Amino acid sequence: MTLPPHLEALKNEALRTTCESWAIRSRWYLSPGIERVGPCPKCGYDPKKGERGSDRFSINTQKNVFNCRRCGIKGEGVIRLVMEVRDVDFIPACEIITGRTADEPIDSDRAAQLAREAEQQKSKQIEIGEQKRRKAIRAGRKIWDSTHKVHWEPGHEIFEYFMVRGLDVRSFLARFPDALTCLRYAPMLNWAEQRADGGYDIIAKADAMVAGIQDPDGVFCGAHRTWIDLTQPKGRLILPDGPGGKKRDTKKVLGTQKRGAIRLFTPPNPRRLVGGEGIETTVSVMLYGFEPDTAYWALVNSNNMAGRALRLETRKFVQDEPDMADDEAFVPPEWCEELFYLDDGDGPGSKLKEKLTRGLRRARRLRPGLKGFIVPAPGQGQDFNDAAMAMAAEIGSGRAPAGVANGAGT
Repeated sequence: MTLPPHLEALKNEALRTTCESWAIRSRWYLSPGIERVGPCPKCGYDPKKGERGSDRFSINTQKNVFNCRRCGIKGEGVIRLVMEVRDVDFIPACEIITGRTADEPIDSDRAAQLAREAEQQKSKQIEIGEQKRRKAIRAGRKIWDSTHKVHWEPGHEIFEYFMVRGLDVRSFLARFPDALTCLRYAPMLNWAEQRADGGYDIIAKADAMVAGIQDPDGVFCGAHRTWIDLTQPKGRLILPDGPGGKKRDTKKVLGTQKRGAIRLFTPPNPRRLVGGEGIETTVSVMLYGFEPDTAYWALVNSNNMAGRALRLETRKFVQDEPDMADDEAFVPPEWCEELFYLDDGDGPGSKLKEKLTRGLRRARRLRPGLKGFIVPAPGQGQDFNDAAMAMAAEIGSGRAPAGVANGAGT
């Protein structure tokens, strides 16, 4: 969007304010830290009414981005934030932030100075972001290098975790010994949380499964960690709630997941790729519904699978249409002729089906001739690992059916 000089100056002046500083000026309650969370300033939260959602809104202070998991407002920069929260267009948002009117004249020297500052700030943010990305990848690599090889036999922590999840991989690995080499074991790994002052608090220490995330060129770009507790029904560590009742996740990524994948199994000459969000979900389909010529990759999360949604001039998102300007989400490799995305059975409010549709449309436009499919979940609120656990319990031993080990499809 090309703006006349006086509006360009107004925009640049507005951009001197960050999302965090605007939240402080507006007196929004947000927890401390890099990822500041709290009630959404648009869709609201009333603790007196017992409403849930005190952590549904967040501002990432490093990336200067915001997001609400409920009403869907999200974006980068303070102008977009004010547009979303106040439900106003671009120019009124700039006027609100700066306290100036759009028709107010501005000195040409002042306008030039603001333009220089805006360009310098943009370059600085890009460089800071790249430095943090490289630092996070190095930290993830350090964790990966400290891990141990998984011994897929009774008694080993990761083997037992898979068994709790209804996944006995021994028959599969007997046939395909190069599978699951992206998974490692980290004994007594710290689960830490960053404080507002930049330090860390260790919330828990437990055994963890660490998965290596690879970028499109096959280069390590992140460590995906799953903390485990074999006494729990699904084998995952239960963590205490964080500030404001925020749920702490037992799965975390250190490094980057953008465009990446956890390559659980890739045959010598694949033509088909099955991708799911989670490791357990994807392995479940690999064991219980194995197909030859097929790679099974965990794609970390639905945002990586889907990419950014198309945004209309009305500021509304079209959830099942991709923004093709987004170059930070997963792209299937050149050899992939058929791409299957696994539905996790999440409810309608999750918009998962729209995300998967968006991701497949994006992939097909980037890879002309590619065929894309969504594999329906086993049931509402049930993912493929839930089905695998039920099947394993029914079989009794936790072993996958014999036909799977022999490479038979279902």
